[in-house]
Amino acid sequence: MKKRLDYRLSTIDYGLKSKVQRLMSVFLFVIFFALSGSSVIAFSDEFKVGYIDSEIIFQRYQGSSELKRQLEEDLKEWEEILIEKKKEIEELSTELESQRLMLSDEARTKKVQILRLNERKYENFVTEIYGPEGKARKREKELTQPLLEKINRILVQISEEEGYVLIFDLTEGGIVYGRPGLDLTERVLEELNQELVPIVAGKRKEIYVFPLRETNTLAREEEVGNQVTVLLEQALLKSPVFIKARGNVGSAMVDVGVVQVEEITRDQAFQVGRTANVAMLVMGTVLKRGASAEVTVELLDVSQGIVVATEQEISTGDQEKEIADMVNRLAGKLVRRVQ
Repeated sequence: MKKRLDYRLSTIDYGLKSKVQRLMSVFLFVIFFALSGSSVIAFSDEFKVGYIDSEIIFQRYQGSSELKRQLEEDLKEWEEILIEKKKEIEELSTELESQRLMLSDEARTKKVQILRLNERKYENFVTEIYGPEGKARKREKELTQPLLEKINRILVQISEEEGYVLIFDLTEGGIVYGRPGLDLTERVLEELNQELVPIVAGKRKEIYVFPLRETNTLAREEEVGNQVTVLLEQALLKSPVFIKARGNVGSAMVDVGVVQVEEITRDQAFQVGRTANVAMLVMGTVLKRGASAEVTVELLDVSQGIVVATEQEISTGDQEKEIADMVNRLAGKLVRRVQ
């Protein structure tokens, strides 16, 4: 399994770097036209150019190891499922072979059909995870997008403040020589890593989001609680403050005696957090009124046994983007309470 997983990780790792490089070329192209406007640019002393090396930025950005760690966690989970599915196929194949002479034609045909069905399920799962539009690629994009946006913001700021009209990326090729004074790579890295200093000093906190309880019929019918729970967890994990809880929360809930997770009490939540060794927890409710969703959540600090924050947000409508915008605002409030 490790050899197969290492290969897939190296493929994704290459994808992370190449995605940074590809999108950097797009960002730099946009910066050029944004700053040059519609006027014709003359090559003179005022034509200020610079360059970066996006591969070095990716390698030396302190948050890169965390991006890879988060992706590796997901890949390992998927790999375990694949191993289990493969094991089932091997057992079915062995059973069919050992019973082949004893089985009737009908029974043998039925077992062969079951085996082929499991093989197709296995292949479909591989495609679902590792295909061109699979979950691994989507997760990769989800993890790298915030980094790309930060790099873009830094480059735009440098360009606007210091008058750079054009910034190249060495990794994309086409530059055979660049004067050291024009290299902006260290500037970008310094800005990126500076944002991580408070987080590294205080360490990122493990967090778990309990399924939000739907408090009225409309919310339950439209399953708004599940939608908001998933979006909220994703938004919180994108921040530099939180990481996904590693402890077995499900097992901890069983130990504590939680029957309906949506009905978990605050005291039970604290017990679950201590049992699973999770630093922070989120629990709350969702109410649906017409086209608006009203979400109220509590952020719990397990080690201190206190409610750090109680926050509320209301969506402007029930379209996917409106719900997502509301969740992002809510996540931002929670993150600021911890920073």
